[in-house]
Amino acid sequence: MNNPFLGLMCFIAALFVGRYINDRAIRKLGEEEQAKISEGLSRYRIISLAGVIAFVVGYFVYREASKNEGPEVFTVFALVLVLYLMLGTAFVFIKLKRLAIDENYINNYLLSTAVQYLGLIAYFGFARA
Repeated sequence: MNNPFLGLMCFIAALFVGRYINDRAIRKLGEEEQAKISEGLSRYRIISLAGVIAFVVGYFVYREASKNEGPEVFTVFALVLVLYLMLGTAFVFIKLKRLAIDENYINNYLLSTAVQYLGLIAYFGFARA
């Protein structure tokens, strides 16, 4: 079933659910921990977003330049993107541990991230199945 629109809807829904989980968890933290997170991860957020945007643009540029639209190119780019995101999650996890952030928040952060990754995987599945 090749339905990119359905995959996109799953991905967007997962993003909202993941953000909701994370926002709810961050509200339970004290102001000091919230400030530590904001300060400790501010540069990472910008760099991470720029990396994802560059990666997606690179995918479309490569696809147009090579005229290769086969599932192999999509699969390789999808796997590299997921690896990039997982490394970013590992970085944030380590950073949160070093900042001594409450374990409940860290667990909710990981749950939020997992939900978002499931949405991304659903998108890949529906877009190329």
